[in-house]
Amino acid sequence: MIETSLVSPIYIGIVGLLAIYLSFKVSLKRLKHKVSTGDGDNSHLFKSIRVHANYIENAPLAMILLLVIELQGAPTWMVHLLGLAFVFGRILHVYGLGSHPQIPMARTAGSSVTLIYLLVTSVGVVALSIF
Repeated sequence: MIETSLVSPIYIGIVGLLAIYLSFKVSLKRLKHKVSTGDGDNSHLFKSIRVHANYIENAPLAMILLLVIELQGAPTWMVHLLGLAFVFGRILHVYGLGSHPQIPMARTAGSSVTLIYLLVTSVGVVALSIF
């Protein structure tokens, strides 16, 4: 049996830890403002909910694409580059959107990195399937 070592689980784990951190931030704000559901018309809680939700909207697909492209035989350096790009883009977006006041340049840059990542990995998965 040939033993191979995947690197995508490193990034899947990091992305999971960041999701837990963002969820924990929402929970703490809910406790602080005594809001169990919704946002209680609290702008800071609303923003935390949106930061977490936006992250969760992107992370699962991104990590599935990273794992698939690695399983298809993408070079290790490329998987690392893609994983780092996604993590960097999401942290930038979280920082930009989650700041008070918001930092539009960081939010936009983070969103752009994320969309480019999704485009590159999606095309990569299709290309590696065909060729």
